[in-house]
Amino acid sequence: MKYVLLYVTFTRNLESLNRQMFAYMLFSLLFLSDKEAPKTVDCPLAIYETTTDNSKAVSWTRPTFTDNVGVKSVDTGFYKEGDVFDIGSTNVHYTALDDAGNRATCSFTVHLKSKCI
Repeated sequence: MKYVLLYVTFTRNLESLNRQMFAYMLFSLLFLSDKEAPKTVDCPLAIYETTTDNSKAVSWTRPTFTDNVGVKSVDTGFYKEGDVFDIGSTNVHYTALDDAGNRATCSFTVHLKSKCI
């Protein structure tokens, strides 16, 4: 979206520019790069659960990501909210990729302990 707005600004003044200057500005515009990584929203620090069995389905609010040029994809890795976890500690990772190739991650640990009855 940013690139389109900049392009409109340049083309509005096209008649007053010579062709070589316009070509240079257009070339420069096409190679502008976003260096800002996506921002993580609501990433859990850790999740603690107990169970009377050997495993349990564990849920959490899925982290979200925002970005100035748009989030292209979010890789949830191996684990997703609602998956069944065995007793112990398991690392969970989410990775977001924006349209410019910048990455942001959300990582946390799910701790599942046995609950004595």
